[in-house]
Amino acid sequence: MKPAHFVIGGGCVAVLCLSIGVVFAIAMPRLNAQREAARRMQCSNHLKQIGLAIHNYHASYKRLPMGCGGTGGTTEANGNAYRLNGLAALLPFVEQQTVWEGIANPYPSKSNPEFPAMGPVPWYYSDEYPFFAQEVTVFRCPSDIDAYASGPRNNYEAQIAVTLSDDERAEWKPSLLMQVSHRGMFANRVTFRFSDCLDGLSNTIGIAEVATTGEPQSIRAFIAQDQSTAVVSDPSLCLQTAAADPMQPRLYGNSVPLWSDTRGTSWADGNIRYSGVTTVLPPNSPSCTIKNSEFEGVYSASSLHTGGCHILMMDGAVLFITDYIDSGTPSRESIHAGNQTALESPYGVWGALGTRAGNNDAAAALGN
Repeated sequence: MKPAHFVIGGGCVAVLCLSIGVVFAIAMPRLNAQREAARRMQCSNHLKQIGLAIHNYHASYKRLPMGCGGTGGTTEANGNAYRLNGLAALLPFVEQQTVWEGIANPYPSKSNPEFPAMGPVPWYYSDEYPFFAQEVTVFRCPSDIDAYASGPRNNYEAQIAVTLSDDERAEWKPSLLMQVSHRGMFANRVTFRFSDCLDGLSNTIGIAEVATTGEPQSIRAFIAQDQSTAVVSDPSLCLQTAAADPMQPRLYGNSVPLWSDTRGTSWADGNIRYSGVTTVLPPNSPSCTIKNSEFEGVYSASSLHTGGCHILMMDGAVLFITDYIDSGTPSRESIHAGNQTALESPYGVWGALGTRAGNNDAAAALGN
């Protein structure tokens, strides 16, 4: 008996291909959603690891690391200009001992006798000094990793503020009065202990998420520069002068000048533009710097997750905060050293989460 032969006509093949295409069209959105859910969970786990590292650091040294600090120095190669991100101190506690030892010890140099302990300035990550160029996986959110924007980026920002005051001035003059602007748990050249958190560790943000990649002109990743000094008195102006394109609400308009680099470009740089968040405007709002300053402005939390971003509370809990969190009155004047009447955050629940002691720290600094 001859074997049977089956012939499928061209019409049947076309129907079969169409059916497969329909199946893929239906399945792909669900598959993409499942992948993003997995990335979002991993992002949350990275923050939990950092939270555990913070608690282990505090247990070891009885205090928290500075938000930004270092060894000073007058040139790029002979010191870090007090710009080293406090995350560097956590490296031994997130299984990055090799990177930490490279930074903490002097390192040979081709053009200098040697780089000093704690390294050169954080943006000096050429082949001569590889440690600041090292990507640290636990500092990255998997949803935000772009093959064209890899490198030493950081999605988790520790300098949390409810102020628009000049971070550089506060850094160089860490007096009690200037500490009015240091409202969070990590500050420039100032260290705190858990006992300084009078609001309670479960009520205070330790680290907030920011996006470092995205479409050109993305309001989540880029910062509008050269904005009016009036933003200090009325942060809502950042929403207006850096207004998103009405046809593309996730993007700045073409006329808005932007910093050429994005948020979190260098994990080692403790400059608030790279490593800080202000709990003033809600998550995924625009960010603005005032005039030519890279220290003074609104730095909004953000992410590439839908509808909000992650935050790490000081007790180690990780929460997802939506874009619609109560942020009070954005037109109210920011807390800063020149505004001595503003003791409590006017920015609702979001602003309150950004302070370690409600109005107590400001009252103490002002002698009230």
